Parts: sequence; C-alpha cells; structure tokens
Amino acid sequence: IKIANWLRDCESEAEKLIFERKVRTFSAESLNESLTNIVSFTKVNRIQNILDKIQEICFNSGVVVLFKSSESGYGVSGLTKRLLKDYRLVVVTDRYKNNAAFWFTFLHELSHCILHNLRFPLIHYSDDEFQLASLKTNNIYEEEEANNYVESLLFPEDIKYHIRKCNSYNDILSLAVKYDISAALIVAQIHREQLAPYSWYRKVYRRVEF
Repeated sequence: IKIANWLRDCESEAEKLIFERKVRTFSAESLNESLTNIVSFTKVNRIQNILDKIQEICFNSGVVVLFKSSESGYGVSGLTKRLLKDYRLVVVTDRYKNNAAFWFTFLHELSHCILHNLRFPLIHYSDDEFQLASLKTNNIYEEEEANNYVESLLFPEDIKYHIRKCNSYNDILSLAVKYDISAALIVAQIHREQLAPYSWYRKVYRRVEF
C-alpha cells in the first residue's frame, strides 16, 4: 500500500509536468537518438549539477524523469511505466548512494522505455548491487534484455575485453582516459561480471543523494 501510494504521488507529479506542456509525446526513436548525449554526462562527478539537463533531454522524448530518495520509495531502485498512454514515467532513487548505481539504474529504466510496451509498471528492487532488477518476476527476459542493452551502449566488446584485464586502479583509470568513459562505470562492470569483490576499487565512486 505504501509503495502504491508513493507511485501515485510520482504519477501526479509527472502528470502536472505534462499538463504544463513541459513534456512532448513519447518517441522511442527520439529517446534512442538522445542516449549518446545522456551517456556523455556519465563522466560528470557531481550528478546533482546535471540532473536538470538530463531531465530536459528526456522531456523532449516524452519521458518524465523523477529523482527520489530511496527512503521515500521504500527500497525501490527504479521504476518505469506508461503514463497517460502517450508518455513514459521513469523514477530513479539513490538506493546505493553512488554514481555507478545511479547511471546503471537510470539507463536500465530508459532501456525499458525503448524496448518494451510497458503494459504493466516495472518496479525494481535489486538485492545485489547493480543487478538492477529482481529476478523473482515474470518478466525475466525483459530485465535481461534491458541490462544487455545498457551494457552494449556503455561497453562495446573491445572495451569489455580490456575491462576484464584490469587488475589495479591504474589499469582502470588508464582505460577510462583511453576510451573517455567513467571510471566508476568500469568498476561497476567489474563488479557486475564478478571479476572482483564489491569492496574493491570503490574509491572511484562519487556519492549521489537526493
């Protein structure tokens, strides 16, 4: 009941923005074309400085993006749903309080908007950091598809090959500079592939709190 009420509050906030004509009709093609621009912000250390910019990009593609504290969302990492038929709602929380988790979750939710019809809301609680979605749902294929979409967006095969060779902070930072990508996301990928324990290399993370 608490989560249902919280979701309705998020919907109301998003609907207000739509009624104020701040959001265009949803276009998966437009959103997909905007992803390169959105990914360019992943290298920014202080995410709070660019939230308005990425919200505006998403508004122009018909996606209302809201950023909420994990406490207000009762442990939800993120959610995606169809809104008023012609729009999409994405909510991202600060559950893990770091930039890598934020970006993986945010891009995961956007991937659902591009790939899936969203007949039902997709609410994500991840027990394992960066898993992004609970596998106790009936839409496992959609979750895997969204995760794979994010990985292909951020890490082409040549970069993934070099990530698997990283054995130190120097390796990670050198790779980040060479390919002009976020060191935090490289570390997150190392953790997602279970190439190192979650406790390793976390100094490159930056705190995110809403």
